[in-house]
Formats: sequence, C-alpha cells, structure tokens
Amino acid sequence: MLRKTVVILTMMLCSMATQLYALGLGTVTVESALNQPLRMRVELLQLGDTRLQDIRVSMASSADFERFNINRDGFLSNIRFSVESTAQGNVVTLTSSQIVREPYLSFILDTRWPNGRLLSEHTILLDLPVFDDQQSTSEVRQPISPILQASYRRSSDRCSAICRVIGSV
Repeated sequence: MLRKTVVILTMMLCSMATQLYALGLGTVTVESALNQPLRMRVELLQLGDTRLQDIRVSMASSADFERFNINRDGFLSNIRFSVESTAQGNVVTLTSSQIVREPYLSFILDTRWPNGRLLSEHTILLDLPVFDDQQSTSEVRQPISPILQASYRRSSDRCSAICRVIGSV
C-alpha cells in the first residue's frame, strides 16, 4: 500500500512540474550605433499568466555585478527600461539619453515578476553608424555662396589650363 502511495505521489509531482512557467529573456536587438544614444530591445518569453504590468526590469545591483565578475560602467546607471507589447511580441526597451562611447557593453538585467526573479548577463557590440557616400559627396561639391562659386570656377579654369599645358609638353 505504501508503495502505491509513493508512486501516485511521485506521478502527481511530476505532472505539476511540467505546468510551471518561467519567464525568460530572448533575442537582443540593438537599434543604435556607436556614438549615439542607446536604444535596444530584449524579447520577453514564456509569460504564462504573468501580466506585463507585473514585470519590473532594472540594472542589477553592484553586488550582482561583482558576483558575475563584470565591471559596472557608470553609463549603465542612466539607462531607462520600459516593458511594452508590440506587433512582434512583448519586449523590454532599453534607452539612454547619453551617447554610448564604448563599442562593447556588458551588463546584467534584473527581471522580477510576482513568482520569481531572473538575473541575465548580456554583452552587445555597437557598430559604427552607416553614412550614405553619394549624399555626402554631392553636398561637398556644391558651392556655398555666389562668391565661392566664382572663385571655384576660376580655380577650375586654372586647373584645366594647367592640365592643357602639361598635356601638350
């Protein structure tokens, strides 16, 4: 009889464990570049019955950074967090008003909800901003004022005259 009770109790505990949900953080999407204010999104996964309003995300404490053996940069104190629901799913948006000067950022997020807490380590690489070469060259070649336009024509006339003299030699 005792053996049957243990088997039944074990089966009940195993079936209950499969119904537990743990909140998770997914893909990180960086939407800013180096020398720009930070803007990035982190997916929220497996919310289960947890409401978005009950989720709090912040930068981990200094003690948590020490435990993970990561230096806590002063820049990380200025990051703002917001939990949002978008067309792509539920995300945590991280933004800052300060410019990011380091190409690598390593940090720990402290995510809390009524049934638990999650510490997650993230390292991101910020690329340099991309510039349009055609737009920048066309802006540089246009004269700024009529005075510069006249001197620009004279210098280009001199250049073509010099080129003709060199070409005939």
